[in-house]
Amino acid sequence: MKESNRGHLLPIYVLADESGSMYEHIDDLNDGLRSLHQALLGEPMAAAKVRFSVLGFSDDVIERLHQVDLRSANEFPKLHTRGSTSYAAAFEDLANRIPSTSRTSRARATKCTGPQSSSSATAFPTEGRTGRRHCAASPTAR
Repeated sequence: MKESNRGHLLPIYVLADESGSMYEHIDDLNDGLRSLHQALLGEPMAAAKVRFSVLGFSDDVIERLHQVDLRSANEFPKLHTRGSTSYAAAFEDLANRIPSTSRTSRARATKCTGPQSSSSATAFPTEGRTGRRHCAASPTAR
């Protein structure tokens, strides 16, 4: 981490649906991630503070990019379709990941602004459609 950025960092998590239902949209999603990367590079103050993660989810979660300083990332990883849609897997992973990021930031003596997350999905979850199970994974629902 560059010394000038040790003050305040903003972790951003993108939850990207990689389930089979995304087959027709995965190229657009990959293009969107590349476009977002380029747009953030055009904003040097934002790029210096953001630590960007991409989490691909289907039946499970695969971390495609971990808390990267966008200025040093040459390109984003490519997302691939696989499996079925499990929002529970995505939100449980995120609920565990956010406190871990906060602990790591405190250990490095950096201030971590509340993490931000964004999700892209096209399908109903395969665990059921009530949403109740998925909300239980939210840190604020506990």
